[in-house]
Amino acid sequence: MGYGQKAKELSKYFLTNPWHGYRFLGFIDKEKNEKQQIVGTWDDLKSFIEDNDINQVYISWDTIPRSVLANVTNLLADYPIKIRILPDLDNFAYKSAELVNYGMVPVLQIHPGPLSYWYNRLLKRSFDIALSLIIIIGFLSWLSLIIYIIDLIIYRQGIFFNQKRTCIDGKVFTCYKFRSMQKNDECDTLQATLNDSRITRVGRFLRKWSLDELPQFMNVLKGEMSIVGPRPHMLKHTEEYQKIVKRFMLRHTVKPGITGLAQVNGYRGEIKKPHDIIKRVKLDANYIESWTFNMDIKIILLTIWVILKGQETAY
Repeated sequence: MGYGQKAKELSKYFLTNPWHGYRFLGFIDKEKNEKQQIVGTWDDLKSFIEDNDINQVYISWDTIPRSVLANVTNLLADYPIKIRILPDLDNFAYKSAELVNYGMVPVLQIHPGPLSYWYNRLLKRSFDIALSLIIIIGFLSWLSLIIYIIDLIIYRQGIFFNQKRTCIDGKVFTCYKFRSMQKNDECDTLQATLNDSRITRVGRFLRKWSLDELPQFMNVLKGEMSIVGPRPHMLKHTEEYQKIVKRFMLRHTVKPGITGLAQVNGYRGEIKKPHDIIKRVKLDANYIESWTFNMDIKIILLTIWVILKGQETAY
C-alpha cells in the first residue's frame, strides 16, 4: 500500500526471491497503473482484499495521504490480515530498529547496534588491551628505537606525527603515527597522494607496510581507539563529509579503529571521488550494525593478508 521507493524495493525483493513463498500481487495507490503494477486505488481496497485471498499487507506509511490513512487502517482492522509497516529510516541504522512499548504507546527505537551492550564492549575492550600490549612491547619498543636512530642521522624532525582526529561521539583526540612526511603546512588539510613529494624515503617504506600506523596501538591502550573500527578522519574531512554523505556521523557511535571493514575491502588511503567515501561509510555502517567478535578477528587476519599482498592505495 503506497507506491514509494521503499515499497518498490520491497516488491523487487519478493519478485527476485521466490524461495520465501510469498506471491506479490501489486500496489494500491491513488491511481491505477498497470505498467507500475498499481492494481487498484484506495477505493478498490475492500474488493481487492476480498477477491484475492490476501494474507499480508505492507504499508508504506509516508506515501499514503493523511486524508485516506484513517479509512485505510480502519478497513484493514476488519480482516484477519497480517500488517507490516515500511518506515523510511534511510538516515538511521535501520538494521537494528526495534519496537518498544511505553504503556500503550509503541515507539520505534533505533538501536545503535551490538556494541551498545556492555558485555560486547567489555569483550572488545579486553581483546584490544591484550593485543595492544603485545604489539607495543613486542614490536613498537624496538622499532621506535631503530626509527629514532635513522631520524637522528638523516632527518632530525622527530619520529612521531600527532594529529587531531574525530573520535567516538564526535569528540576529538590526538592520533599517533610514525612520521612519514617532511614537516609541512598542509598536513592537517591535504591527504597523501600518489608520488607525494612530502613523503620521505623511510616514510614510503613505513606506509607501504602500514608500519606508520603502529603507534596507534598506544591510542588503543588509552581507550581512544579500537583495533577494529571505522578509520578516524582529519577534523577538516569530518566537517566536509558529514555534509555530503548520509549517515556519515553513524561512524562516530563507536571507537575509531586502526583497521576496518572498509580498509580490507580496498577502501583505504586517498579519497579521490565522492563514491570512495560513500562506499566507506556504507561498509562502516554495516560493521557497526552487524558487529561480532568473530568479525573483528576476521578483519584483523584479512588486514595482515592485505598488507603482505600489497595494495595499490598504500602510498
